[in-house]
Amino acid sequence: MRGIDEKILIFPFLITLVIYFICGKREDRKIAKKDLLLDLMFILYSFILIAILYFPIEIYKERDFSGLVLTLVPFNHEAKLFSGGLTRVEIRYLIKNVVGNFLLFVPMAVYFFFRFPEKRKKCFFLLLTFSIGGEILQLLLVLLTGNVARIFDITDLILNCGGAMITWGLLTVIFRGKEERSDSHE
Repeated sequence: MRGIDEKILIFPFLITLVIYFICGKREDRKIAKKDLLLDLMFILYSFILIAILYFPIEIYKERDFSGLVLTLVPFNHEAKLFSGGLTRVEIRYLIKNVVGNFLLFVPMAVYFFFRFPEKRKKCFFLLLTFSIGGEILQLLLVLLTGNVARIFDITDLILNCGGAMITWGLLTVIFRGKEERSDSHE
């Protein structure tokens, strides 16, 4: 069966923008320009994230789960590649997979950190929940669609969370130092 085209993402994106602007125009809820820019960038990032994680969706009538892979040993696939000597294609795959997964949730960490500074602990927990939920949802899509091209990989989860946590930690250190310097000058 034919897959669902990524172009359909434009419709929920536009609907989300319209709802956002309608809600933002209310008198009792004024949105600062900086926050509006952050929100719009986050909406765009969210749709790119969804496209990366879940599209294309291909639905198969006959479900054959013999090719289903659940990788529960961290960095198992990567270690196997290194043990056999790497080709250029494998090096590109490793860079794309490892660096890509590491950076995948970095924008979300930056957004939550700056947009909701008073709720940083809740946002950090939410960030980790999104990362874990993303992998679990990929597994559910495999089970629902019969498409075994997507896999649940613990390495992806570690890299996603690791990138977000390191970003969060760096932002905390950088901006704690700036807050302390600004407090000492007052």
